[in-house]
Amino acid sequence: MYMSKNITFQEIVKGGEDRSNWSINIYPFGYISPYVSYFFARFLPFTPNQISFLWGIIGLIGIFVMSLGGYRYLLAGILIYHLAILLDYVDGQIARATKNTTIGGSYLDTFFSWINRSLLLLALGVGLYRTDGNIIYFYLGLIAGFFFFLDNFAKLKVYECFINEKRYDLIKKRVGEVYESGKRISRGGITSKIKVFTAEMLRPFAPFSLLFFSILFDVSQYYLILMAIIIPIFFIKNFIEIYQKIGNIPTYKYLNIFFLFAPWWF
Repeated sequence: MYMSKNITFQEIVKGGEDRSNWSINIYPFGYISPYVSYFFARFLPFTPNQISFLWGIIGLIGIFVMSLGGYRYLLAGILIYHLAILLDYVDGQIARATKNTTIGGSYLDTFFSWINRSLLLLALGVGLYRTDGNIIYFYLGLIAGFFFFLDNFAKLKVYECFINEKRYDLIKKRVGEVYESGKRISRGGITSKIKVFTAEMLRPFAPFSLLFFSILFDVSQYYLILMAIIIPIFFIKNFIEIYQKIGNIPTYKYLNIFFLFAPWWF
């Protein structure tokens, strides 16, 4: 399926996301993406899902370039990765403008986001190790990437447990809580905005985050050390909070003892 060549720029703009709860570092892509989306929609034969696949591959290329080490490769890799982030906005904008949103597109976005975000930190560690030969950077990247992956994995397992137990009401409730949380942020004052901005700046996959500027100014080793400390802490914090919320919810079917003692293996 090819993109519609009759789509207007105004339709592309209308397909953009609500920016009310965006952090300031994301805004540049909000202004650039409509023009890139319009170019793709009018002149390139890609569906939104194909663009999702394209940005995922470009992100992996950027990650690989970062892992080669040295200032030039680290900077080139993070710039390539930012191109992938931009295309991540483009696929959704075109899909909404052409009314071509699909579950497949959402799956590709989620899959590549999950993989790329974890590998990004590992690649930084490998790149820094290749830069000066200090093996500690490799281990720091491994720790940060592993716990970032594990944190996302633990959160997704909550929904799998709800489905296994046929507690679809809890899925709906959880989605509603996330939606209301987003609305509170968008309605919040300066304190909420600062919290969102701080979180976005710490996220390795966010555009123009501390990772980007740490590489730009050649101090990315300090960012990696920081991430290797705070990501495991946040994983433990989030894991405890999740269990506190669901630990005493009754189940309606038999759970075998192995599942109870090793839920992270499933």
